[in-house]
Amino acid sequence: MFDKVKNALGNAGELGSIGDIKQYAEDLNFPASKDEVVSQLQTKGADDGLISKVKEIGQDYFSDQNDFLSTFMTNR
Repeated sequence: MFDKVKNALGNAGELGSIGDIKQYAEDLNFPASKDEVVSQLQTKGADDGLISKVKEIGQDYFSDQNDFLSTFMTNR
């Protein structure tokens, strides 16, 4: 499933950085709260547009990469 989400993200093309979320997601430590994910993205140099999209997600906790990526995709 992770590969399917990665492919969808890679083909999304909305913000230039949306396709790059897969790069950041591979290095995130899960389980994690939304605040922890945002902090890690900031530390890794993700752009403000991407970080804003993550902040807008209605879910506050992610159990793993698949959970984060699928939630991100449905909320973008």
